[in-house]
Amino acid sequence: MWDGIASILIGLLLVYVAGVLGRANTGLLIGRALPPAQRDAVRRELRSVAHIEDVLELTTLVQGPREILVAAKIDFRDLSTADEIEWACEEAETRLRALLPAVRRVYLDPTPPSRTQESQDSQ
Repeated sequence: MWDGIASILIGLLLVYVAGVLGRANTGLLIGRALPPAQRDAVRRELRSVAHIEDVLELTTLVQGPREILVAAKIDFRDLSTADEIEWACEEAETRLRALLPAVRRVYLDPTPPSRTQESQDSQ
């Protein structure tokens, strides 16, 4: 009789452990955004780069334990040249990697602020 109860308790313990591990690892399997404090730090870092006026949209994705993707719609200063925008993108990527070494991909989309507002209004 005790063998049957012990087997049932061990089975329940294994089911519980599997549930806890599954919940803990689900975010890594399907991806998740950075925590709000880190997202705010990324936004601040991008805004501090010369020729970047504002960050209109920011998407972050944790793709693995040491891999983060950052994608943003950026309002560059109107008088910036193409060369200055290219260098601003390079500087932004360098700064983000210094801030969060797990950043592997950075995609910056030059977007005027009115275009972003129109797309949000139509949704």
